[in-house]
Amino acid sequence: MDERPDPELDDERRLLMTVLEASIPEFVSVLVNHRPKSLRGHSLGGAMGTEERSPARLITLFGTWNKAPAQMYRAPPSLTFAVLGQAKADGGLNPEDESELLGKLLTYWAMRSTLDSSAYCAALAKSRLNIPLTLAA
Repeated sequence: MDERPDPELDDERRLLMTVLEASIPEFVSVLVNHRPKSLRGHSLGGAMGTEERSPARLITLFGTWNKAPAQMYRAPPSLTFAVLGQAKADGGLNPEDESELLGKLLTYWAMRSTLDSSAYCAALAKSRLNIPLTLAA
């Protein structure tokens, strides 16, 4: 990545870009180490599983998923997006294949969520009303 601001920018914007780029490491450190109350003492970095999202790990997962695609569907969506993003950045996934794969994944996750919600609602209704989940013919 070229770390120099675009030479076609005016001096004021070039200076702003330089200052912003220099602040990125500190910003990332503050963000990753932030411990919001909602995480009960855990940091954002810990909650996000940053260890399993290193470029080397993401590349390895992409290779594994190419051999066994079903594993991709069982992974958390945030990890899946990270793996596909790394594969795209490395040139291992072209935009067309990425689009097709993301479409399939989003459809699967939506279906899975709907089925899980339906099962939950049915179990809740059964427990509250003590009615069988199957209807007698």
